[in-house]
Amino acid sequence: MNKQFLQKLTAFQNSFNANFFLEIEDLEKHMMENMSHSLQEVYRRYNKLSTNGGKRIRPFLADVSYSAFGGQDTKNIRKLCIAVELTNSYILALDDDLDRTQLRRNSPTANKSIYEYLLTLRPTTEMSYAHHLTSSLISITSLMYMHYINSFIIEQTTFEESVKLRLIDTLAKMIFKTAQGENSETVLMLDRDISIKRSLDILLTKTGYYTIETPVRMGYFATGEENPSVTSSLEEYAHNVGLAFQLNDDIIGIFGDTNIAGKSNSDDIKEGKITPLVAYIYENGSSKDISVIESILGRADITDEEADRFRDVVVSSGSKDFVSNLAREYADKGKASIKNAEKFAVSKDAFNTFFELADFVIDRSF
Repeated sequence: MNKQFLQKLTAFQNSFNANFFLEIEDLEKHMMENMSHSLQEVYRRYNKLSTNGGKRIRPFLADVSYSAFGGQDTKNIRKLCIAVELTNSYILALDDDLDRTQLRRNSPTANKSIYEYLLTLRPTTEMSYAHHLTSSLISITSLMYMHYINSFIIEQTTFEESVKLRLIDTLAKMIFKTAQGENSETVLMLDRDISIKRSLDILLTKTGYYTIETPVRMGYFATGEENPSVTSSLEEYAHNVGLAFQLNDDIIGIFGDTNIAGKSNSDDIKEGKITPLVAYIYENGSSKDISVIESILGRADITDEEADRFRDVVVSSGSKDFVSNLAREYADKGKASIKNAEKFAVSKDAFNTFFELADFVIDRSF
């Protein structure tokens, strides 16, 4: 684990959280002015994910990129980082609902919390209908908050108007691409036209774009600079490191320690996710391996023993090693591509964080 990266991330987390909670309080007051009591409670439960911990990697990357290329306005970048973090939280809330996940950051997910609240309003409501209402609320709220709140926060900055518009446009495109990824993943789980390439494409659009690429692009755009060489290097870097991040995330999703990762290590199996770990087995595994995977994948009632059998196949088939090595290859490609932008960096210490991140994403366990 890269100690220098973790030290920088921890320092940012402490500084960011100190201001973040105050900003959230002000934002809640603004948002709740015209809400009914019931809707206010939904908003509080929904927004709790934002304040309930989190790695803060995405706002950290926006801050790193801003500083690396000469940004110095701490007040403006702080607000932008809040917009990035809130977007992340809203996407996670939507993703958790689609996956029926119950645990995030060692706490109940937004969908679970809101579902329980809806039942208190009318305890006689059928469970299936309550789940339907929860999904409707999560979907509507995610889209509404992502678009309105991000525009509202960015408009509060004193960036040049052209910069504000570019930042808002970048976030809007990220939301669109992430939605494409979610749709593609859902369709893949149903049509089973499985390939490693297709699963990687989904990773890139669903999570790689909003996890790495959008934060580093926004941090750079916030400086007001528009050097095509830098933009191209950042995009290639983010493309590769974003894939490395998510490939390792998939490994953690099945093999990770729940207490460390903050989420169950059987949810991906129960949800039937066709990750590269699974796609590899369909392309390269034996008929017996595929039979075991198909008998377990996507079942909500799997036992601990069945989950372990699933993991055993992922290991014995060579899938885990393949994905782990692929993650490292992408991380190395990312480090090679970002070197092209090094001569344009103003802060070398901030710029070096890009290299440290590439090592961190493949070594992390949370």
